Amino acid sequence: MTDCIKVSIVDDDYDFSSLLKSYLDKQDGIKVISTFHSKETAIKDLPLDNPDVILMDINLGDNNLDGIDLTKELIKKTKINSKIIMLTGISTSREVVLDSINAGAAAYLLKANIQSIPHEIKSVMSASPISIIADAYRNEKTNSLLHSLSFHQLMHIKMIFDKKSCTEIAKELSIELSTVKKNLTRIYKLLNVKSRYELKDKFNKDYLDNLIKIKMK
Repeated sequence: MTDCIKVSIVDDDYDFSSLLKSYLDKQDGIKVISTFHSKETAIKDLPLDNPDVILMDINLGDNNLDGIDLTKELIKKTKINSKIIMLTGISTSREVVLDSINAGAAAYLLKANIQSIPHEIKSVMSASPISIIADAYRNEKTNSLLHSLSFHQLMHIKMIFDKKSCTEIAKELSIELSTVKKNLTRIYKLLNVKSRYELKDKFNKDYLDNLIKIKMK
């Protein structure tokens, strides 16, 4: 293959990451372009490397499950588009697997299954069934946050999707402009977003429209 899948490894275990790099570099169509041994260096330099796939150790240093935290941070703060495969040295609970997927991981593998890693790397790059399920689960969990909002709050969001200004929202809902701004501030906080642009990027309009129809009944 002329176009190799660029891979970065994030693992505090120097021996394992060296072994994994050596193994992957022998595989057709895969090239390890960087290795990181700490959360600090990864968050700083991974976006610059822009790998296609990141192999993320679930436990970095002494902080259990901080690989999940790093995954969240990378996706939220750097808007990185890499596919992330979570690696673990021991079998973990269903909750940890779901937390990994919800954080943004496309797949979850045991380190002991090192022979399956090349296949999974290629699978996530071609929308494998597990990554499709992971995306669906993540989207469903994100959109489910809308259920905590009132009908009135959902109408604010709908108008944002309709590209209405705060002034236009106030006019259509027959409320003061200051009330709209206060309501939106509270909605953003409840949905963990900072702006109307992030809200539109994070949530699905069709899901919102269906939820509004349900609440109208």
